[in-house]
Amino acid sequence: LFGKDRSQTLSREKFRQLQKDLLEEIIELEFLEYDKEKSGRISEADFVNFLLKNGKLTPKKKAQLIKKIDAIWPSKGRGVSFPSFKSFFYVLAGSVELERALFYLDVEGIGVDKEEFRKISSWVSNLNTSDHVVNVIFALLDDDEDGRIYRDDIAQVLLDWRHARGLDKAGMHVSLGQIRV
Repeated sequence: LFGKDRSQTLSREKFRQLQKDLLEEIIELEFLEYDKEKSGRISEADFVNFLLKNGKLTPKKKAQLIKKIDAIWPSKGRGVSFPSFKSFFYVLAGSVELERALFYLDVEGIGVDKEEFRKISSWVSNLNTSDHVVNVIFALLDDDEDGRIYRDDIAQVLLDWRHARGLDKAGMHVSLGQIRV
């Protein structure tokens, strides 16, 4: 960064590139934790394991959710590609924006459907969120299987992900009565 003799200065652009490169490496390492064969795909159950790893759920509940996903997508299912994983990693890292977008989109409390969730996720990550990842998320979190997920459905898994990893230090939280945005 500062050269071998430490005489160079660090520009804002170089620092941003360093941050971007570090995040890209973290994402790749997270993915490779589950992609033991280096195939470029992980199973849906592995993706869910990644999502639940730091969630505020009991071990029993986590096991039930993973079993549910395994029943829908057997081990040799379609899988989740690295680009899809990366896109959703950015959604998780931007969970403050995800929560805010869900709050404004769902002011009536009727939840969001798959297409609305995909659009929100793509907006948060600035990358396309695949339909398959959205299907996995809905299979995981849509307990009543009405085709809609609500803020409460995702709070313990997606919205707390950032906090569990210590990434929420710079986020701004606003409370409006019982609602936290």
